[in-house]
Amino acid sequence: MSENAQLCANEPQKKYLGVKDIPNEGTFHVYEGGHRIPTHVDGEQVNPQWGLTKANKPRKRLALACLDCREKKIKCEPGINSCLQCEKAKRTCRNEPNGEHNITKRRSREDPSPPNVPSKKHRSASPSLEPEPASAGVAKVADVAALGPTVFVPDKVLAWEEDPFAVDREVSRHLIDSYFNHVNSGAYCLFPRKRFMDWLTHATDKCQRERTMLYAMLAMGSVFTDDRFSGYGKRCAQVAKDAILATISTSDLPVIQARLVMALYYTGKGASGLARDFAGLAIRACSGSGQSLFTEPAPDAMERLRARGRIEFWLTPEQLVECGRRTFWSCFLLDRYECGTLCAIDLRDIFLRLPCADDCYERGSVSDAPYYNNGIVEPLRTILTPSSAVCPMAWLCLLSAIWGDVLTFSSRMIHRSNDSFREAYEAFYAETQNRLQGWSSRLPEYLHYSEENIRRSMLGGYGIVFVSTHTLYHCILMRLNRYVRYKVVAPETVKRNIRDAHHHAHKLLTMLGAEKAAFAELSSSIPAPAERCDPLLSTPFAGYAAILAIDIVGAGGLETGLRATLDATNNALDCFQTISRCWNSARNQLIDAQTRHLQIRNVLQRPNKTRSGAWLGSQWGIKDPLVEFERHHDCIYPYDEHSREDGYSPMYFDALREGGHRSSPSGSVRVA
Repeated sequence: MSENAQLCANEPQKKYLGVKDIPNEGTFHVYEGGHRIPTHVDGEQVNPQWGLTKANKPRKRLALACLDCREKKIKCEPGINSCLQCEKAKRTCRNEPNGEHNITKRRSREDPSPPNVPSKKHRSASPSLEPEPASAGVAKVADVAALGPTVFVPDKVLAWEEDPFAVDREVSRHLIDSYFNHVNSGAYCLFPRKRFMDWLTHATDKCQRERTMLYAMLAMGSVFTDDRFSGYGKRCAQVAKDAILATISTSDLPVIQARLVMALYYTGKGASGLARDFAGLAIRACSGSGQSLFTEPAPDAMERLRARGRIEFWLTPEQLVECGRRTFWSCFLLDRYECGTLCAIDLRDIFLRLPCADDCYERGSVSDAPYYNNGIVEPLRTILTPSSAVCPMAWLCLLSAIWGDVLTFSSRMIHRSNDSFREAYEAFYAETQNRLQGWSSRLPEYLHYSEENIRRSMLGGYGIVFVSTHTLYHCILMRLNRYVRYKVVAPETVKRNIRDAHHHAHKLLTMLGAEKAAFAELSSSIPAPAERCDPLLSTPFAGYAAILAIDIVGAGGLETGLRATLDATNNALDCFQTISRCWNSARNQLIDAQTRHLQIRNVLQRPNKTRSGAWLGSQWGIKDPLVEFERHHDCIYPYDEHSREDGYSPMYFDALREGGHRSSPSGSVRVA
């Protein structure tokens, strides 16, 4: 018998306690007495209630099934009050009465052996999950405590039919607080916090759709907590995933929201395929037959909502309408942030108000936020000023619209002919600059970039959106300037792009360093409330932007700027350390950033021995990019057969030399 099977074979009836991550060994199902079995064997998931066979393989079925599953000859998976198949089919789960197991060839474990007949061990190599009396609670707590601080085990099995708040109030509240602090306070602000917490705490009639969203939120909240809740978060994610797949044909608001949150969860876990699938489900459902979230509701919508009686999550009719708007705008941000370079939502199809001010949302007031200006809506309804009643998320949405167009243009431009490229690029470049200027000229003062405003944003609870907004601003200009067919446009255009890309890359890295310093200062000088969190933790996009900036400043430069470049990349490493705690994608980015930092340091310390870069007299350079793109469209890493003998383009260094210490563009507000 294998080691895994031996762990539990001697104690076949131990109670199941939960999942535990054991360093250097893996993840295990844990039972009382310290017994355990792996959660996966040869890539197959192990059901903790069924365990392993004697051959150390996941058991495919149980010896006993309910009467309906026997009749239909389908797999019967046990639940708390009924099997999962009967739960999904909404039918009563019927089992044979005790003592009438004549069909079963094996004696039930609960039955005593006949007199004078020695008892036999069952062949199952794993403990069974048995219902336990309420008096077992104290013993169970002691067993869990013996496992150490890395595991949390609920008193009941988590399932779609169970309200997780009823399973464990404290853990649910802790993970929901984590969700609100890191997700709802940032780019994906879906709910008014006070109203939602009232529903969570007092609603005893949570419906399946609401529970689906709640499980998704618990899973997402666990991403930002310590390892004690990782197993709990995984089980919540599995419940939410199964529930979403069971309601694949529906497009109710909570289901769309659950798909969106699960896309974020799987992004954090590095499961990019699942993340894209759930994001696609959420985005497509926004415009489905059941929900048209990209348009304002009909004039009589409020009356119909009031006539409905109970509303999801105990929202008021006004709050539900705003929740629908914010669900669309969150899907819009997800489309721009996480779903590649081709955006699914067309800006011309958005006939919707921007997200209203947060205090207005909390009060349940009717929104008077302006409409998004898609070029079709009446202009008077789209007027946006610094004093407009919109939340910080609205300004991020407007900037994301520009970002989406830059993504689309740069991915399509490689297919343009040389004859049409120059005119098309210059026109798009000028249009994008005008849009950014219009956006920045309307930005309210509290969202202008300054180190003081970074601090204010953290104290005010909108630090995540503040940092995300300015990160995206620089990212737009880095991508717009870096990717151009440099052999077709004028040489002065190429030099301008090189200088501007470097300027915004340095500005971004400086801002991220200032953010880390501000958060450290606040954490040490002012007692941190539970809701204050590091803004960098809450989105993986900062990692993408930072690696793009490091790739630009680390391509090469003048001797006078080498030390500043080295300091900037070193500061960025701290940011990647923070982001990688919660987002799997940042771990590879951290490795890339460390590699580039070492390459630059080698150029500085050992200029004659470095292999990856070169010391070129009064300048230095590194040839290979971190972010791959079509080399004939990358002016930072040009592929030029007419370059110098060492392979470096003289135009690149000429551009930096002519630019000197570039200042911020004139005529704009202080967007870093």
